Amino acid sequence: MGSVKADTLLFRSIHSIIQFARTVNYDFPVFFAYDGYRKISGSEPDVAGGYAYLMLACYDLTDNSLYLDEAKKAIQHIRGKGLNLSYELQMSGAAVAAGGKLYRITGDADYLKLSYLALANIMRHCWIWESNYGTAVDYSTFFGMSPMPSANVITMKEQYETWDYLREFLNTAGPELPADFKILLQGFIDYTPNVLFYSLPPNLPEGARWTSKSVYDSQNDNSMYIPYEDLRDGWRKSGQIGQEIYGAGGVLSIAAVLKTSVEEAGEKRMPETIVLHQNFPNPFKTITTILFDVLPDNRSRKRMIQLKIYNTLGQEVRHLRKGQTAPGSYLFQWNGMDQTGRYLPGGVYFAVLSSANQTIRKKIILMR
Repeated sequence: MGSVKADTLLFRSIHSIIQFARTVNYDFPVFFAYDGYRKISGSEPDVAGGYAYLMLACYDLTDNSLYLDEAKKAIQHIRGKGLNLSYELQMSGAAVAAGGKLYRITGDADYLKLSYLALANIMRHCWIWESNYGTAVDYSTFFGMSPMPSANVITMKEQYETWDYLREFLNTAGPELPADFKILLQGFIDYTPNVLFYSLPPNLPEGARWTSKSVYDSQNDNSMYIPYEDLRDGWRKSGQIGQEIYGAGGVLSIAAVLKTSVEEAGEKRMPETIVLHQNFPNPFKTITTILFDVLPDNRSRKRMIQLKIYNTLGQEVRHLRKGQTAPGSYLFQWNGMDQTGRYLPGGVYFAVLSSANQTIRKKIILMR
């Protein structure tokens, strides 16, 4: 695998974890004593899924069936938990991904059912509505996720980790998933970057930020792009719990994944002449940004490019760009108005970018 010291440290740690899991019979406690792995109190049922995911990662590294067998045993312990599986939602996300991997390895569809159970628990705690009241008129909470069943907030760390697990599950088990499951998964994946954008204090309207000391007696620095531990709805100011250092890497992780995805997609579809990116934010209420690229061809010449907004009836409502356009990146903003300056009703619209030989469409959701 690489460094002998790293291998030794990793697998000594792993075997201690296996010993602990077997001692507690895969019913992981909230509090326990290190000496003898004695359970003190509490239970985190979804950690059995996180443990299964860890064992599968070890199996991928070593091809040792010991780890595969551990994963199979552990994930059975989420069975029967119904909608009370989740303790921390990112562990439920790991359970979803672990079930998908086990299904892919074994062909046993029962593992997919266990993934569905964990996914149902995640969706139970998602904000599948828009908090378009109070200060949230100027930011989005749609498809945010509470980090724990008892926490009525949105948190960077838990949601971006869950986002990564669900992306993996969709790639692993996607062809076999029912259509409605795919819609839910894709909704969570598409909207998570938009929601978490607003967990960064400078991106929130000033009136939505907590300026007093946090519940932990810390003071927020609202000029720094360190996420709040609590993005809230429009009636409550965000940041009352403080800023989370351990979630600060979420933005970089999501950005790296999205950038790689765009580059890979571009490689697969070459030769393209234009690329239309998803507008941001989406959904939006007051203004949204649309970015497109004109790619150089072998002559790097200007081309006729048009960017228009259409409604669901196929009617053009706004013309944002028409003209000869040189290779490069271009940014336009749309304020939800039609060509005459009238506010359009809330609903679904489409940004359509076209050149002489290519047309690309992206869905835009306008909230009113």
